[in-house]
Amino acid sequence: MTQIQQMTGYRPDNTTGVVNGSGAGQDWFVATTGKPGITIEIAPYDGNQPVPNSQWSSIWKKNKYVGLLVAKEAAAR
Repeated sequence: MTQIQQMTGYRPDNTTGVVNGSGAGQDWFVATTGKPGITIEIAPYDGNQPVPNSQWSSIWKKNKYVGLLVAKEAAAR
């Protein structure tokens, strides 16, 4: 988690009261496999609305290596 935070500049956030559907993929994974799961949000929280298209270039620059970092960590375990 700390490495992702350093890479992106985002801080961890345990948001409560999110709308239905948020985290559904993680919930399905945990229920189906019995293994722990996490959801990595790649954009800063902007309320219960879609991320504006104008932010996507900046979001990509911050997050383009996050998947590789997570895969490297998983492979090391």
